[in-house]
Amino acid sequence: KEEWRNAIQASVTPKAKVEEGMQFGYAACRVAPDGDTHLSDTLGKQVRGLSDQLYAETADTALRLLETGLATRGQVTQVTLNTVRKISTKLRGLMFLSSDVKVLTDHIEEVLASLPQAGPVSGVEYNTVVTLVSSLSDEDSIRRLVKNLNLAKGNAGAPALQVTSTAPCDADRVEPKQVQLAELFSAAASAEQEPADLLFPVDAPAPVVAEIPSPTPATSAPVEVAPQPIPQNFWF
Repeated sequence: KEEWRNAIQASVTPKAKVEEGMQFGYAACRVAPDGDTHLSDTLGKQVRGLSDQLYAETADTALRLLETGLATRGQVTQVTLNTVRKISTKLRGLMFLSSDVKVLTDHIEEVLASLPQAGPVSGVEYNTVVTLVSSLSDEDSIRRLVKNLNLAKGNAGAPALQVTSTAPCDADRVEPKQVQLAELFSAAASAEQEPADLLFPVDAPAPVVAEIPSPTPATSAPVEVAPQPIPQNFWF
């Protein structure tokens, strides 16, 4: 209807008004870390990858163990080892992030498997725990540990280099046997005197009857006869 058309046209926002309300622009800025260490660490955790963040969390947990006096106790309890086991479980669940995480997890589990599962740990095994926790208490130390583990794994898995010498060895040198002609003749003579069934003790083969086809009758090839010359007075 006419009144609806006018109402719709009147309700449309003019193009010029829409252009005034919609504007676009951008401004370049630079984000720099704050001088506060806590704020800087927070920003660093946001921009780093998940594997680096995992290393940072592992280092924080291990550092707290050292701060409780782990290196001065002379022994370690199963409660402290459970904290290390939790670190290993967390790393095991996030091994898909990087192959380095798997190498680190395998190393921690190997150390834990060599320790007693009950009672306090002391002596050489205690020193092993302190060394492990100390290596996990810093991100750079974790990276160095992973790097050295990768190197050790690569050297252990590399095949040993084999050097083959082409020089003849005395043990491998075979001298040809000198055979006299007299020995050859005597061996041949003795072979002729022995029966064949003793030389070759095998069953005699069954006779083979071969069917001989009947000869095909030969057909004489046609002989080409040269025509005789016709005498000149042949035609009357």
